[in-house]
Amino acid sequence: MTDVWVCGTCHSINRQRSSRCYKCGAEQDVAATGEMATHRQEQAIAIRHVVAYRPAAALGIAAAILLLGLAAVSIAEALDSVRTSPLGAWLSRVVANVPALGGGIPGTSPWRAFVTTLVPGLNLRTVPGTIQDVLYRLDPKAGGFFMVAIAWIGLVGSWIISVVATRYLSLRVVFDIGNATSLDEAVDSLRGLVTAAFVIDILTAVLTALGALVLILVMIRIERRSSARDAEVRVAAGV
Repeated sequence: MTDVWVCGTCHSINRQRSSRCYKCGAEQDVAATGEMATHRQEQAIAIRHVVAYRPAAALGIAAAILLLGLAAVSIAEALDSVRTSPLGAWLSRVVANVPALGGGIPGTSPWRAFVTTLVPGLNLRTVPGTIQDVLYRLDPKAGGFFMVAIAWIGLVGSWIISVVATRYLSLRVVFDIGNATSLDEAVDSLRGLVTAAFVIDILTAVLTALGALVLILVMIRIERRSSARDAEVRVAAGV
């Protein structure tokens, strides 16, 4: 123990956080003798001959930046789930309508189409396949694979670039700050990393916008096919 005080009444050794002696109950402010008061400093001086003190503030700042980034990502994922709920509802309804339009039984259920759309990461893998399945079931001759592929590349590509770049830049922040020999060197490194992050943000924004626009066009195509098939079925049924 290094954080101790010695009771002058019963000579017991107590922890600094104890306001009273554990043995006789004397108050620390009155009974403390001052003995061993410098024990912590003496031990630290002795240890420094073996283990040097290295400030951790820079690493703490880097860790704080990473934690803030993690919080931002978590918030973004939550908001992404909220934003994609209308898409999930639309896709669920489209999948449910396929049998009534003569397209057979889709490869996924309406409920699964809705839920998987809300799960970040998973939706980038499942939604394109579901949309592609719906497109061909509504009109096997009309295609649409190319548009779905572009939307997938835009949305998934931007996500992959964002994840990889974020991890790389985070590691660079920790490494550069930890190995910087001066404050100016650390600032110069951070300035370059901020510029790189800005460029990556622009790239991912462009890819995301491209993917979103193409996805909207795909949705319009699906709605047109659905309306056309519905009209054909109504004519055939005489309604």
